[in-house]
Amino acid sequence: NELAQNKYFQIIAESNAAEEVGGDYYDIVESQSGIFNFIVGDVSGKGTSAAFNMAQMKGIFHSTVLQNAKPSDFIMQANAALGKCLEKSSFITASYFEINTKTNTLSHVRAGHCPAIYYSQSTGKTTLLENNGLGLGILRNSEYNEFVTEDSLTYQVGDILLVYTDGITEARNSENELYGTQGLNKSLQQHIDKDAEEIKNALIADLKTFLNGLTLDDDYTLTVIKINALNNG
Repeated sequence: NELAQNKYFQIIAESNAAEEVGGDYYDIVESQSGIFNFIVGDVSGKGTSAAFNMAQMKGIFHSTVLQNAKPSDFIMQANAALGKCLEKSSFITASYFEINTKTNTLSHVRAGHCPAIYYSQSTGKTTLLENNGLGLGILRNSEYNEFVTEDSLTYQVGDILLVYTDGITEARNSENELYGTQGLNKSLQQHIDKDAEEIKNALIADLKTFLNGLTLDDDYTLTVIKINALNNG
C-alpha cells in the first residue's frame, strides 16, 4: 500500500489484523505544501473496542494535523482529546513525524511506541529514535506534557525510516526466540539498496522465514520511508 510518493520520498505500508478488525493505525497528511505529517499508532487490546479507539485516534489526527501544530504540540493535544473519550483502561502508543521537504528535515515524537529505526546512508549505520514519551491516555492531565520530547534530524538521499508496531518485534518462533528490534534491524541492513516497496516486501519475507510457518497472533504494521531527493531550494 503506497501512502505517498513524490520526488523527495516514497512511503510504503503494510498492515495486518490478527482478528477481523484491528487496533493498528497509520496515516499521512500533507498539512501544508511540502510538509507531511505521518503517524503510526497501536491501540491497547484487540477486536472491536481497539478498532473503536483507533477510529477516535483517526478523527483526532485529521482534525488536529491541519492546525499546523509542531509534533510535540500535536501529541499533547491528542492526549488531551483522547483522555476524554478512551475507556479508563485503554491507551494508545504512537510515533508521529513531520517530514519537511522544504528544509530536508524530519521532526519526531514518540508516545510510548516502539522506537523507529533510522538508517543513515552517509554513516551506513542504523539508530533507534528513542526519545522519551508516554502512551496517549496513560496520564490524563497536563502532567503528560512533561514527558513529551521532540527531536529533529536533517535527512540525506538514501536514508530510510522504519516505523512499525510491536506485533513484529514481539513475534516468536517455534523455539520461543524473540524477533526483536535486532531481527528487524539486521534484516533492514541486508536490503538498504532497494526501493521502499522492495524493502517492505523483503522485511516481511525475512520475518516469515524466522517464523517458519507460525502465524503472528497480534496486529502488525510496517511502514518504510525512503528519501529519494533533497530540496536544494
